[in-house]
Amino acid sequence: MVSHIIVLVLISGATSAPCTTILDSACSAACSVKGEAYARQRMFGAIGWGTFSFISGSCIDMFGIAAAFILHGVLMVGTAGPTYKVDFGPLEGKLQAHREHAAQPSFSEKIYILWSNIDARVFFFMTLIMGTAVGTIEGFLFLYIEDLGGSSALMGLTLTVTCVSETIVFYFSSHIINFLGISRSIHVCFLAFFVRLTAYVSMMYWPSVWFVLPVELLHGLTFGLTWSVGTKKSQLLSPPGLEATTQSVFQGCMFGLGYGLGGLLGGSVYSHVGATATFVVELCILSLGWIGSAWAEYMLLQPAAPLKPKYSGPDLNHIELATS
Repeated sequence: MVSHIIVLVLISGATSAPCTTILDSACSAACSVKGEAYARQRMFGAIGWGTFSFISGSCIDMFGIAAAFILHGVLMVGTAGPTYKVDFGPLEGKLQAHREHAAQPSFSEKIYILWSNIDARVFFFMTLIMGTAVGTIEGFLFLYIEDLGGSSALMGLTLTVTCVSETIVFYFSSHIINFLGISRSIHVCFLAFFVRLTAYVSMMYWPSVWFVLPVELLHGLTFGLTWSVGTKKSQLLSPPGLEATTQSVFQGCMFGLGYGLGGLLGGSVYSHVGATATFVVELCILSLGWIGSAWAEYMLLQPAAPLKPKYSGPDLNHIELATS
């Protein structure tokens, strides 16, 4: 049974991984052309997530775990129509303009271009560390709540609360980033993770497990702001024509490798020592990673333009793209 679940998870991850990256790149390109804020488009995902989190939790309580999978299947079928209508014109236009004026580097060359930029290496390390925190929280918080006597409805409600805060932060993220700057915004995300993990470490001493709900408001920063500032940073780091690749590395570090490492390490600690120790270990990892990345940022980074691949041709950033 466990092996079947692992296979299903691998297939699901492999087929869904490119979708988010491609859709984010397309949305970002369209927003740039139309002068709209990307994060205000992304917040509708949070609204949908939050709307059905409480519903699915209640359905599980009433009808069993199978209800969640049935609901997921029905909703996935419902996304086929809207997905077909997504406008990829701006992104395709930008990529086509680049192909016409420069030879496309291979995938390995693209990764080398990014990796040769020390700013990118520090940024991706930061997202990797934060990704371990996401993997630990999403993998073991519900188990911890269940151990403390929480219901499935409470678990669903925690997701609703996280999505409300996430939606608000997405809406105002451009103002937050403009006010704080990208670097300070990233450190605010680290601080939010630190406070959130510290709260989970002490959760067993709370008078009621329902006090987890106000803690989940921090998800607005640990996901909403992290996603927004990460997308913005990826755009700035990306050489022309490598927008989707840079987004892929960002999301892969945080929601792939980092998330997976957090889950693997958390599972080992949880099975041997328990939930509290799991969050203590992750708090230590986050703290050391935060200190290390802050040191690297202070000591190694110099103000410089994003590294670009060598090619002869006009500046593609000033090419006017078709909107359809």
